Amino acid sequence: MVIDPPSKLYRRARRWATFENIYEPIPKADGSLLWDGSDIDWPNANPRHFWTVVESDGGQFYLLPGWHCVNRIGYVHCEHAWGGNAADHPVYRY
Repeated sequence: MVIDPPSKLYRRARRWATFENIYEPIPKADGSLLWDGSDIDWPNANPRHFWTVVESDGGQFYLLPGWHCVNRIGYVHCEHAWGGNAADHPVYRY
């Protein structure tokens, strides 16, 4: 299933529980939801099934759609892909 960006523009980050309900994160074998990159099959991975966990200047953690390098903590692999443009999706708190 592909989840398109919401029609409503969100100015604030959405809750983790909302993210879980929409995208259904896939845990690693050890039960953790945070993938560090070494455990991803990069040639076969679809970037639309991944969200990057980043740290803000204020020390908060947020999820951004796709793969990002700056301030990256890790990745969350999801059952449902995000659709449309990455910039149109709201950020989520991690």
